[in-house]
Amino acid sequence: AYAMEPLEIAPGRHIGEGLPCFIVAEIGQNHQGDIEIAKTLIRQAKECGADCVKIQKSCLSAKFTASALARPYDSEHSFGETYGEHKANLEFSPDEVKVLQEYATEIGLPLTASAMDISTCYLRMCDIAWVSEMYRDLSNHAPATPIVLLQCTSAYPTPSAHVHLRVMDTYAQMFPHAHIGYSGHELGIHISVAAVLERHLTLNKGWKGSDHACSLEPHEFRQLVNAIRNVESALGSPLKAMQPSEDVCYRKLGKSVVTARDLSAGEELHEDDLVAKVCEPPGLPAQVLYTLVGRRLKRNISSNIPLSEDDLLT
Repeated sequence: AYAMEPLEIAPGRHIGEGLPCFIVAEIGQNHQGDIEIAKTLIRQAKECGADCVKIQKSCLSAKFTASALARPYDSEHSFGETYGEHKANLEFSPDEVKVLQEYATEIGLPLTASAMDISTCYLRMCDIAWVSEMYRDLSNHAPATPIVLLQCTSAYPTPSAHVHLRVMDTYAQMFPHAHIGYSGHELGIHISVAAVLERHLTLNKGWKGSDHACSLEPHEFRQLVNAIRNVESALGSPLKAMQPSEDVCYRKLGKSVVTARDLSAGEELHEDDLVAKVCEPPGLPAQVLYTLVGRRLKRNISSNIPLSEDDLLT
C-alpha cells in the first residue's frame, strides 16, 4: 500500500506503508461448485500463510440478461450446456456461503467475498470480513468508507507486458483516499514478489566460504535474471488502458447499457431507466450510460433490452 494512514483491513490486521503485505488467497470458482473442495481450499490458504481467503458471489439475473445466460457455452471448462447453467453450477447458495464463513472463522482465517451486483447487500448481512466490489459498477464519488484499489488486468493468464504495474502509481495520485494494491493473474510468482535486487553467484554452494551457501548457482541465477526481465516488462505504462489480451474477457463479460423498465418512443431517459448488464448481443458500452441521460428514444423498448445508437434520437 502507498503512504497514508494505516487501515485495519481485518480484525487486528493493518495495511499501510512499512507494514507487511496483506496476502489474499482468491478461491474464485476453483471449488468446482463443491463445498468440500471449497473448505479444503480455505484450509490450504490458512496453511500456506495467507492473510485472508476470498470467494465470489453473484446474483445471475442481476448481472446477466436472459439471452446472455442462454447462450451456448461449449468451452472445455464448462459446467453446463449454456453459460447460465455453467454459472449456476458454480454458484454457492446463501446457506452454503454461511457454512464457508463459519468454517473460515473456526480455523482462524478471515473470509471475504467479491460481488458484482446486489449480492453485496447479502454479503454485508452475513458478517463477512469485508466485501470486494467491482468498482466499474460504482460512481466516481469519493467513498464514505476506506477502500483498497487493486490494479488488475483481466486476462487469464496475463502476459507480463500487459501487467502494467506503473498504473499503481497513477492510481495513488488519482485516488489519494485509497490504499493501492495488485491483483495478479500472471503465470508464476515472479511479478508478485519482485523485491529481489541483488544476489551472489557461485558455481557450487558446497564450496568453502561463508557466501556460497546463500548464493545462487548458475541455473538459479538464470531464473532470477529472467524473472527480473519479466518485471521490467511488466512495469509497462502508467496509463490505464484495455490490453489486447483482455479482449476475450471483455467480449464475454463486458457490460452494456440495458433498459431497466418498459420505455416508450419519444420518452426522455433518466438515470434510473438504465442499468449495466452483460448482454448477448451487446449494446452500447456501460461506460457511456450517464451520457445517455436526457436523450430520447426513437421507438418503444421493453425492459431488459440492450440499447444501441439506432434506438436513440440525435
